[in-house]
Amino acid sequence: MIYERYVAAWENLDVEDYLACCHEVYEMTFHSTGKVLTLADFDTDQLASWMVSSKSESKRLIYENDDILVEHKITLHEDGNRTATLMVHLKKDGLLWRTETGVTPLPPKD
Repeated sequence: MIYERYVAAWENLDVEDYLACCHEVYEMTFHSTGKVLTLADFDTDQLASWMVSSKSESKRLIYENDDILVEHKITLHEDGNRTATLMVHLKKDGLLWRTETGVTPLPPKD
């Protein structure tokens, strides 16, 4: 399964390995805006910046099989905001193919 590799790439700030987890026709849809990014839209410098600026806690794999990966985490943003993030990834050929995110703002941590 791909969850461990994908998470390790993010945590190790390994942009190349992270992108290698994505199918060549990968798309990510942002729930909040409806914006869709394709693999060609990912700027490696921007992705590296995202990796550095957001940290996760309470990260967990909810479910993964050959077709789907569902994960949940609390994301800590550089500006101090916290969000609960649910990500659903459809898989194709063992790689992440289509991703949708749903994000809920959380109160600041005491």
